Amino acid sequence: MKSASLVTLLLIQCLILTGLKAQDFQTDPKYPTPGETVAFTYNPTGGPLDGQQIKAVAYIVDFDDENIQAVELDLTKDGDTYSGKVPSSETSRLVFFSFRSKATDKADGHNDTGYKFLFYDKSRKPVAGAIAAKAMMYYRYARLANIKSNPVKAFNLLKREFKEHPVSATYPELLYTYARLAKQQEDETALAFVKEKADKYARMRRPDEEKLGLAFKIYDLLGEDDSKAKVEKKILRKFSDGMLALQNADKEFRELKEVDEKVSFYNKALKKYDLNDKTRSTFDNWLMSIARDYAKKDDWQNYQYYMDLVSNEVAVASNYNNAAWDLAGGGLDGEAKHLEVAKRLSKKSLDMIMAEQKSLAHKPASYTAGEWKENMDFSYGMYSDTYALIQYKLGHADEALKYQEIACKTYEWNDKEMNERYALYHEKALNNPAETEKLISHLIIGGKASEKMKEQHRRLFIANNTLETAWEKLAEQLTWRANAAMKEKLKESMMNEPAPAFELKDLAGNTVSLESLKGKVVVLDFWATWCGPCKASFPGMQDAVNKFASSDDVVFLFVDTWERADDKAKNAKDFIESKGYTFHVLLDEENKVVEDFGVSGIPTKFIIDKNGTIRFKSVGYGGDNEALVEELSLMIELAGHRGTAVSSMP
Repeated sequence: MKSASLVTLLLIQCLILTGLKAQDFQTDPKYPTPGETVAFTYNPTGGPLDGQQIKAVAYIVDFDDENIQAVELDLTKDGDTYSGKVPSSETSRLVFFSFRSKATDKADGHNDTGYKFLFYDKSRKPVAGAIAAKAMMYYRYARLANIKSNPVKAFNLLKREFKEHPVSATYPELLYTYARLAKQQEDETALAFVKEKADKYARMRRPDEEKLGLAFKIYDLLGEDDSKAKVEKKILRKFSDGMLALQNADKEFRELKEVDEKVSFYNKALKKYDLNDKTRSTFDNWLMSIARDYAKKDDWQNYQYYMDLVSNEVAVASNYNNAAWDLAGGGLDGEAKHLEVAKRLSKKSLDMIMAEQKSLAHKPASYTAGEWKENMDFSYGMYSDTYALIQYKLGHADEALKYQEIACKTYEWNDKEMNERYALYHEKALNNPAETEKLISHLIIGGKASEKMKEQHRRLFIANNTLETAWEKLAEQLTWRANAAMKEKLKESMMNEPAPAFELKDLAGNTVSLESLKGKVVVLDFWATWCGPCKASFPGMQDAVNKFASSDDVVFLFVDTWERADDKAKNAKDFIESKGYTFHVLLDEENKVVEDFGVSGIPTKFIIDKNGTIRFKSVGYGGDNEALVEELSLMIELAGHRGTAVSSMP
């Protein structure tokens, strides 16, 4: 018994020292079969996402790893545990997850092992392809799983897959990956195995283009030049219109210099190859190359003709944007030409990206809908920068400013060249030097201004200011800097606790619940009519209420609690009306809500974010109304409120 107890103690100590967490990820069923919907739970406690709001994506890997589907997951939170469900199909072999913070770049890769589950047969053995899919997670999809690539582990898993399920070695993508890993590991046994497979495919009496193509790639990888040449000759003889022939044709096309040669080559290829999902991207690249050549000749009719034949609208939009940018001079100082053509192409690029945001017609399977929309948002911002430049050079400063603001906001004012153009358009469009000077001041303070912007600011500052106004602006900047410092300090004190649910009556007898305010930032102020500091803070709180009166996503609730009067509702109402406050007062007549929130003294304020999570707690009143409003405003912003024009600036 003594030795057993010692072993148990040592085991517990090892678990503590290694920081292992029990039951942080579970699935139901534990051994899912393909086609089942699988429930899972995830608890980030003790990991890199502890205390964070979580977003999750599931990646469903298909049988031969030639298909991966990204699914954005709806999570339900219960305490510290998140739960969700993942669908699957009969061909699903593995699901792995990406758990990331909504607010930061932090991710949880489970100590580089990843969060995943395999699919099993009825005897609880991994189905064919499941272990191989796991290998691919460690090799090809490591970034998506938030882990480091581990070729050694991937190689060993593929070895196991081929041993337990020899049929998996017949899938070209898996076998070629195995060959590459064997080459990296210098595993002679494995290399002999893949060469044997390549030799077998090369000798097939009834040639299969895919298998012959695999033999060609393996011979190339192994440096078997003679065998590679022989199998290449066989492929091109048997499949003269196949994929290898098209790859060779693509190399030949890239060597052509004249547009007439490219057009002739393209027309001949159209007669030889079928247009399908596998060949379409090559033809699209040829078409865009031809179109670019016509653009260099200012032949916009032929440019448009060939661009209209391209199937991928996202690629077309990118091509239009590049052509328009070049026509606009490539920046403020470049010489522009054909600005009306540039305007037409640039507007088309924006319209096509907007259409893609709605249709998701060209979304890769490995992107979720949200990720692809975000990708398109950045494209739209970039293309707006081009359109704004064109409008400015056409003399339309108002339109230029409108689209440049889209570009700058998309890139969160971090692109100084974009900001430089915005500042110039701002000055021209508004014809208000003082406002432009103020704008550039904020950008300079935020480290987001170019040297040209600083020169522009100097010119405007000298023209706009007397000594007195210069001092006032300096004072404003000092306040801005102080607020920025306060904001950073507040970030350190941010909380992440679920707010207790409540339902209370207001002074008009209406029921108000916290649940009904989801999607809004809620400021909850606990007070009482007998509380001196509460009443002293109310002028400042009225200023804060007034400041956010036009904001639909900020709600102030003043919870009257711990009252000593017989008629608590009348007592609170009389006080509020006598002072002329426009507060929305709730009545905690049983003192239950104040206890649920753990309040020990009043006034106490809670700032609750749009998901119902407490982000800040503030106790007492410091005696400075202006400081109260500033602090509350910053807390509200950090809790998720996005203000108007000024707060969107850096």
